[in-house]
Amino acid sequence: MEDQTSAEAKIASITRLNGTLLSCFCAIMNGLLAFCGRPKFYPRIESNRQMEKSIDPGRPNMVGVIHTSGGFSQAGIPGLDAVELRVDALLVPPLARQIAELPVAAIVTVRCAEEGGLQSISDENRREKYFALLPTAAAVDLELRSAESMSDLRETILREGKTLILSLHDFHSTPSLTHLKNACAKMRDLGASILKFA
Repeated sequence: MEDQTSAEAKIASITRLNGTLLSCFCAIMNGLLAFCGRPKFYPRIESNRQMEKSIDPGRPNMVGVIHTSGGFSQAGIPGLDAVELRVDALLVPPLARQIAELPVAAIVTVRCAEEGGLQSISDENRREKYFALLPTAAAVDLELRSAESMSDLRETILREGKTLILSLHDFHSTPSLTHLKNACAKMRDLGASILKFA
């Protein structure tokens, strides 16, 4: 019993240390980016709660979707493991603090209109939104067609230990089995932990 309590205390201590290190990293990155005249990619995180949340790709997860501002208040529905935050559907972009305060893990998704998104968003604008919310996300959902053009984002997701979800949406037909198998292989090669088809 003492060993379990000691292990839990060590885990809590490491989690606090990780939060402190991340806060320091964010402050340094913001200073460097400001010096270079670049926008902030790493907002200051007020809460470490989101860092403790993750998606387990080894089991089924119940995922809700936040596509309106009212969805934030429903993220605590019993049985949810995570919420997909559809940034492209929200009229006002969420703050990193809002995501950090969610009671479950957050999957950040920013789709352009060509990928089924609800807004016409440039790749650069999407990239900025992804980077701004990345510190508080447990996972990021990227469309396969964007995974190569946003290689810097994909590499950052993997480097920071976030879960990378790669998606393939076809709104007109069902792809052939060969196409799906090739897509699966490509998604795995690009580092995806979770593959999503719709």
